[in-house]
Amino acid sequence: MIKIFSQFLTIIFLAVLSLHPSNISAEKLTIDRLVASPSLKGPIAQGVKLSPDGSRVTFLQGKVDNYEQQDLWEYNIAEGKKRLLVDSDSLLDGEEELDEVELARRERQRIYASGIVEYDFSPDGKALLFPLGGDLYYLPIGGEVRRLTQTTATETNAKISPMGNYVSYIREQNLYVINIKTGTERPITIKGGDAISFGMADFAAQEEMYRFSGYWWSKDDSTIAFTRVDESAVHLMQRYEITGSGVTTIPQRYPFAGTANPIVELFAINLKSSKVREIDLGIDKDFYLARVNYSPDGTLAIQKQSRDQKRLDLIFVDPQSFKQTTVLTEKSDIWINLHSDLTFIDGGKRFIWTSERSGFNHAYLYEKNGVLVRSITSGKGILSSTSRSGGAIRGIDEKAGYLYFTGWMEVPTEKHLYKV
Repeated sequence: MIKIFSQFLTIIFLAVLSLHPSNISAEKLTIDRLVASPSLKGPIAQGVKLSPDGSRVTFLQGKVDNYEQQDLWEYNIAEGKKRLLVDSDSLLDGEEELDEVELARRERQRIYASGIVEYDFSPDGKALLFPLGGDLYYLPIGGEVRRLTQTTATETNAKISPMGNYVSYIREQNLYVINIKTGTERPITIKGGDAISFGMADFAAQEEMYRFSGYWWSKDDSTIAFTRVDESAVHLMQRYEITGSGVTTIPQRYPFAGTANPIVELFAINLKSSKVREIDLGIDKDFYLARVNYSPDGTLAIQKQSRDQKRLDLIFVDPQSFKQTTVLTEKSDIWINLHSDLTFIDGGKRFIWTSERSGFNHAYLYEKNGVLVRSITSGKGILSSTSRSGGAIRGIDEKAGYLYFTGWMEVPTEKHLYKV
């Protein structure tokens, strides 16, 4: 339900902030003014989120004198007040210096701002995690900012574990976790480097499939599934980076059409025993690892797509025996569109899936074993599910029995929020 309200809050914030008198100006419009601060669009709230405990709305907003540098703000619902949570200038010591991996990840996510560009809540809503200047910071709500890392490398793709016990991240192509309570850092992998990376999404996964992570937590914090990506056979090219100060060349492995793709393997580590097991993805290594999720009962859900993108298998892996079951297969004579709509309900006993198999994108209810229960939506209207938008499903109220989704269900030019 929380995800639903964040959609409305984004619209409300944009509308209210844009009407502020400070945004109305009679000055002559010049080229210099077009690119100067404050932005002609006025202050814009980015990354609007409703906290898990429903107490506050958080968002990112650019500074008045530099709208591209963002700070972290909150709107306290009970108090009806907006306040600055973190001023990025207070934590930055000079210019931000990020490595090429993080710069490339932001480019593929279309993140062009600086300062605080992303953040996550702890599961209980009482703390926030955010990267800044290549390091990670943890903010207990109402407390002081705590710096978790302080290295010359860039920590990227940081996450708070589902139970809130750990923060995980990538550093120099290896996966790390840090115990939030003790501050103890632990490397999960140590052999990443050059063409080998762990827990990272490869170029095609990021740019074409909108998968920006290569590791996933189980719901009880006991296990992490992570990728090993070998790009040794991928063509090494020179990428040109054009900026206002000149042109630089950066070596990058790029999978040209018809050439070798990286080899992607999947592993799972039990944090208590440190035991690592490989999850067999088949003899044929020329495929796409499209999506990975954990269900509430610990089942690992893998979406594996053929290289021609005409077949998509949904595979469930038992957390104890590691036995695999292909519960669902989508096929097309043209291609299969990816989505991020796989949603588990009833504690993992059932799941909701979206598909274009009828010619229109609709939602379907399945038993965990892959038996279709029924279609949830139907007709010539479609759910707005695409890999880049993150999917159509916006929330589920299991108690009341409602699915909330976005789509073009009545008029093809009008996208709305619906429930069924």
